[in-house]
Amino acid sequence: MRFPLKNIILRVLSSLTTFAALERFTMISSSLYAQYVSLDPVTREPHRTTPMSRVLPWLIMSVLVALSDINFAYRLISTLAVTEHLTWMVNVDEMCFMLESMEKIRGASDDFGGGTSTLDLIGILLHAQLVFLVTFPFATCATPILHPSVDPTAPWLEDATFLPHPVKILLRMCLIFLLTWHMCTPIFGFGIKISNVCVILRNSLKSMMDHSQSEISQNFKFFTHRKPFYECLLTYRQLQIVTIVMNVALTWVIPVGILILFICALGTSYLVVKMSEILSVPLTFLAVTIFTTIVTMAHFVLPLMAGLLSGSEEFLRWWKLKGGSKHRKKQVASCALLKFNVGGLGCVDGDTRRIFMAQLLYNTVTLVITL
Repeated sequence: MRFPLKNIILRVLSSLTTFAALERFTMISSSLYAQYVSLDPVTREPHRTTPMSRVLPWLIMSVLVALSDINFAYRLISTLAVTEHLTWMVNVDEMCFMLESMEKIRGASDDFGGGTSTLDLIGILLHAQLVFLVTFPFATCATPILHPSVDPTAPWLEDATFLPHPVKILLRMCLIFLLTWHMCTPIFGFGIKISNVCVILRNSLKSMMDHSQSEISQNFKFFTHRKPFYECLLTYRQLQIVTIVMNVALTWVIPVGILILFICALGTSYLVVKMSEILSVPLTFLAVTIFTTIVTMAHFVLPLMAGLLSGSEEFLRWWKLKGGSKHRKKQVASCALLKFNVGGLGCVDGDTRRIFMAQLLYNTVTLVITL
């Protein structure tokens, strides 16, 4: 082999798929304590973790995240984390149904890129998120040692005069690590799970169209053949049910998530542009990392979510152009578009990324000029 290192790198990058990121996230998130919903290691089916004693650490950390108050940025991120925690607790059956259905659809799809040799940019991005998930708590918990002057947890344990000062710092570091870990886990996990859902739905639509078009090329009488049509119709109905359940379960998560991520990106961009000379190098690097992560996710994931709407439009348009009997036309006309709803404000479409980036740029420039 002339370029063994290049082949090894390509082989490693090819293994970084969206589904592999979900599997690795499941292992990493359950490394400290059991999550509220866990995946069966054999069947990969999601289920509520039992008995309740196993979920007790997760519940305690959720309460601590909701009650603790460190600074404004912490309150923003904790609001999003608490929203996702409540969503999992209130809509646990719907969330398990969505993940289980996605696993079945992924297994039935012929075009899921899990074992292909092509690079999966979304999968590489999600694996980068796993790196941030592991390193971010360590970076934040080092604040009491590296930057005690800007440590927002300095008042903690002040009344515990019986503890030595190094012990207080160690306890604060442990609390910061656990709180940050418990906040980052649902946020990064939501991005990974939503990306997997988008890829599976997109590939399912694409595989149905590829299958139908190949049947047409092999048999011109396919226009009057009913079996492929009803197979595709049944699969589309299943996708439609899954998206309805998903939108009901994520009524608050998607709008709250987009709003909070927008505010975090706005704040970190201001810190990088305006206050980089005042902040220390680690804090500046942390702000750059958060801003880059949010912008990268918005650049890749928002079009992926919008692709569900455009893909379903293309699929239904293709079947409508084929014509057929009145019953077939009525069945196609009764199919609704697949989309991600942003609460009751609309849905994620092709203009969502453009609006998000434009508003972020406009408000960042306005903030830098006025303050």
